[in-house]
Amino acid sequence: DADTLDAQQACEANLQAALDLAPDLPRLAELAAIHYSDVGRQREALVLLAAAVRRHPGALPLDNGLAYAARTSGLLDLADQALERQARLSGLPRGPARLADNGLLYAGRYAAFEAGVRRLPAGPLRAFYLGYARLIQGDREEALARFSEARPGGLGSVLFLRLSEIYRLALEGRPEEALARLRAFEAERLQIHLPDGEFTFKLAEAYGFLGRPHEALEVAERAAVQGFTCTPWFERSPFLAGARASVQWPSLDQHLRERQRLLEEAFPPRAFGL
Repeated sequence: DADTLDAQQACEANLQAALDLAPDLPRLAELAAIHYSDVGRQREALVLLAAAVRRHPGALPLDNGLAYAARTSGLLDLADQALERQARLSGLPRGPARLADNGLLYAGRYAAFEAGVRRLPAGPLRAFYLGYARLIQGDREEALARFSEARPGGLGSVLFLRLSEIYRLALEGRPEEALARLRAFEAERLQIHLPDGEFTFKLAEAYGFLGRPHEALEVAERAAVQGFTCTPWFERSPFLAGARASVQWPSLDQHLRERQRLLEEAFPPRAFGL
């Protein structure tokens, strides 16, 4: 709605004002890059981060922003190298603090992804991703147990609580109820114009899991418009197998591949000191 769009514009104006005042602050560059990535402008995020890395090589916050911008635009090698450098410099376990290391997921490194999720504090985010990790590997019984652990409170937003509930209902043999919850959830997000194409893609996967390939493709296309264009995961996600059989899929896939190719050419790892 208008209030949401106004808030996004105000956020961006405030970030730009802050960057004008403190252009050399790595934490601020990280926040701005995450915002640009959230609204589908990864190229701007990567330009900002490349300049910031040149001024502040080794600044740990910059690798957080870089990994996010890179993974959501399909530059998985770049995202991987950024997080490996951050871990090496900090001496801490790899991965963004209190978040899932989705770059490992999109690269098909499921065991490493799941191991990282297990290190997260308890909460809806951990419960969702543990269930999701089990489900993409075919373990429906353990996935149900993990999704059922999602409760209010702890690490993670209500978004992961609701998505866990949708999968739980489906795995309990209540697919129609799960589908109704998913459609209501998606409608709410559409109404308030929430950005974050990466989460929108998770809704597409839920439609795919519930046996609705056409809706899965439609929502996946919306995720791409919102800026989540990780071609490897569009092509690899097991829940989008039905959507990939659609006659509309080749056009979307070609668009994703071309966008990713242009970004890879413009932003090789060496542009970020990697």
